[in-house]
Amino acid sequence: MKMITIILIVLSLIGLIDASYLWWKYSQPEPLICPLGNDCSAVLDSKWATFLGVRNEILGTIFYAGILLLALGLYFLPAQTALLVLLLKIGATVGLLTSIFLVGVQVYMGNYCLYCLISAAVSTMIFVASFWL
Repeated sequence: MKMITIILIVLSLIGLIDASYLWWKYSQPEPLICPLGNDCSAVLDSKWATFLGVRNEILGTIFYAGILLLALGLYFLPAQTALLVLLLKIGATVGLLTSIFLVGVQVYMGNYCLYCLISAAVSTMIFVASFWL
């Protein structure tokens, strides 16, 4: 259980860095350069870049911070394990479903954002790890 918890902590930190970078970069005047050679800005400026008026990278930052807090809770508060595992599984499932949808949007657009794909991969790994608990 401790090893899976550490994996969840590391994955959530990676996701937090990725989503926070996109959030920060969106506020900068120069466009985001995509290492894949695609137009990341087209993805980040699409009509699917927000949910209920909130940018996806902000929601991603909140998601990964929440997963990090839950994983730290598992590590430091073993008496609360059942509740924390349940919340982790619910959060990881929502993250996975959101990632599947947003990757589908990128496929539909025919344009890909490396940072978005990294986030999708991380949320998928969080989902898998959360069900190993």
